[in-house]
Amino acid sequence: MLTAQSSVLDRVEGLDSGADDYIGKPFAFAELRARLDALIRRADGRANDVVRCGNLAYDLTTRSAAIDDRAIDLSPRDRAMLEALLRGQGRTVAWQTLEDQLCGSEGGISLNALEVSMHRLRRRLVAMGCTAVIQNVRGVGYSMKAPA
Repeated sequence: MLTAQSSVLDRVEGLDSGADDYIGKPFAFAELRARLDALIRRADGRANDVVRCGNLAYDLTTRSAAIDDRAIDLSPRDRAMLEALLRGQGRTVAWQTLEDQLCGSEGGISLNALEVSMHRLRRRLVAMGCTAVIQNVRGVGYSMKAPA
């Protein structure tokens, strides 16, 4: 629950009425994101912040990636794309979702630039021996899957 009401009584009422979490305004965006990440982890049944796909591991807290325990140095754009794909692992992540993840709600990346960035990320992961596969879902977006 995100609200301007932030007294202790308001928080207790909100939580007692069924809210999973409660944050009052003004709030720090980093705190909101951390709280949302925690809710997503609980919903996914994950006990920790590491998401795995094949031999690729990504820590959602430190935003670091590794293949077979070898760290990967990622640009901010690569990191954002990889995180979006891993959060949606096994499902198709739409172009719009990737654009929002990369640029926020104001947009600002062309479809061609997104495709080029994804191609570079895919090529880099393959060169490092990553077994996870990034697939283009024509006309929709991308998906990341573990090897069969």
